[in-house]
Amino acid sequence: MGFIALNRIEGYELLTQKVYKVLKEAILKGDISKGERLVELQIARQLGTSRTPVREAIHRLAMEGLVELVPNQGAFVAGISLRDVEEVFQIRSVLEGLAVKLFALRWDEGKMMELESKLCEMRKAIGKGDIVSYADSDSKFHRLLWLFSGNNRLLKVLDSVVPYIDAYRLRSLHIPGVMEKSFEDHLNLVDLLKRRDAEGAEILMRKHVERVLERVLNMGREEH
Repeated sequence: MGFIALNRIEGYELLTQKVYKVLKEAILKGDISKGERLVELQIARQLGTSRTPVREAIHRLAMEGLVELVPNQGAFVAGISLRDVEEVFQIRSVLEGLAVKLFALRWDEGKMMELESKLCEMRKAIGKGDIVSYADSDSKFHRLLWLFSGNNRLLKVLDSVVPYIDAYRLRSLHIPGVMEKSFEDHLNLVDLLKRRDAEGAEILMRKHVERVLERVLNMGREEH
């Protein structure tokens, strides 16, 4: 098989969850290609586990649509279509809009300072032209917003869907001017949150996510 050798799993954490996370990340990053067969024994050896947690992880990925189980043939990576990406972005637009609205209504100065700290990291990354560091700080900024919403179910849903599109979002940041425009959106969002403008923050966040979606879809169409 041609997929990347995965780090050996050690320790006493729940193995199925760890195997699931490793496989999911490898699929989403493209380390395991669409159409590639997932061989339980080989994966188990690479990860240093038995076949049982690998089998359970594969079935969980199949339930999420990332793996296709073919009778008498095995498990194959299903990949992610542009339609899948569009649907996830639509979910993200609505839920992230709600997250910032909820945070604006339960405003907290200490939490605002945490957001501003991430803005400083993003500004430094732009100055260095470091796209990977920018994307990392950007992701942490957004997750803080989900956390600060105070809605645990919203946080769990976003945590489950956003990994599907992180790889696409990172690629879109390579487009000239995109990183700077993204940062401008974040600055404006923080300003709205400081003014406790819940409606304005929700509108801006939804527009921000929709702009990212438009760029990602344009990239996908060009590649096809």
